[in-house]
Amino acid sequence: LVDRGGPAYKGRAVALSTSTDFKNWSTPEMVMHADSNDADGVNIYGLSAFPYEGQWVGLPQIHYELPEQAYIDIAIAHSRDGIQWQRELETVISLGDVGEWDRFNQCVSTRPVRIGDELWMYYSGRDYRHGEYFEFTDLTDTGTGSVGIGLATIRLDGWCSLQASFDEGQIITKTLILPKGELYINTKSDWGEIVVQVLNADGTEIENMQSLPVSANGVRVKVQWPEGVTFEHLAGQPLKIKFTIKNAHIYSWIVGTNIETSAKEIKLGYDKMPVDFEVSHNHPNPFNSSTTINYIVKKDAIVKIDVYDILGKHIKNLLKDDIYSGAHQVVWDGKNENNNPVSSGLYFCRLNIGRHSVYQKMILSK
Repeated sequence: LVDRGGPAYKGRAVALSTSTDFKNWSTPEMVMHADSNDADGVNIYGLSAFPYEGQWVGLPQIHYELPEQAYIDIAIAHSRDGIQWQRELETVISLGDVGEWDRFNQCVSTRPVRIGDELWMYYSGRDYRHGEYFEFTDLTDTGTGSVGIGLATIRLDGWCSLQASFDEGQIITKTLILPKGELYINTKSDWGEIVVQVLNADGTEIENMQSLPVSANGVRVKVQWPEGVTFEHLAGQPLKIKFTIKNAHIYSWIVGTNIETSAKEIKLGYDKMPVDFEVSHNHPNPFNSSTTINYIVKKDAIVKIDVYDILGKHIKNLLKDDIYSGAHQVVWDGKNENNNPVSSGLYFCRLNIGRHSVYQKMILSK
């Protein structure tokens, strides 16, 4: 009998028992069961749990036992000690559509396998309901009795993310003491941007410590700073990091040197120009009225070109469109989005194709 926050019920739950010799086991301790947040008829059938980045991630099997349901899907949970679990109600491996092999009953393997920048999870499924002992009045969506093994994938650290729309959102970390190294983020921001700002421990701003906007899709994207600004000198100091997110996701971040990268990242490099995208220096440079940026796209792609000032503030979008292969150019007239002239100084032009960004320095001198 399990207390769901109301009347006790008889249902399935998950218990933990440990052993050092696989012969003598501790008394089972219940660690997960259905509660008042669950609908009627929900049971926890099993739990595949594994350590991940200093905590535990669990993939519980959720059984819906009502006669019109009678199926199992896979949810997600997390824990610091493997005993106290926080279970999310969202499904992490969804059931298949009507007639598909994994329509009703799923069981996940023990733990994901890392392949490059992805986590691969193997799971079983079948096309008929779990609980044939019920007398159903409608079995039109029940299959022929076939089963199979499937593969589900997510990006590295992709269990959850912080995300915001075009209205943008912000998140500030607790006070941290970081090691020496560069800052990398795991992000999907190729149709938006993320700006990173370093703050003192009391939340006040540190002069010039605001990054250039990150607009990319990758698990280890190096955060770029304005010319002459470095991140490494802050190592060992108590500080906070503020992420401003606009139409983007951030999954995780890390500070360090010699950060592990995938084979694709080693081949292309986040700091190198992609082989299918060439950019010439803008001309004239310096300029006092307008300057032209020439670039070559070797295959059709979505290209986005923006101008930023030395503090990383967005000045103007010059282009965001599907561009056919070939040579192209775009002109900046030294004005902002409101068509007002900007002051003399150093500016950056960011050209983005796919997950790659290339920066050009432009000097406006009046």
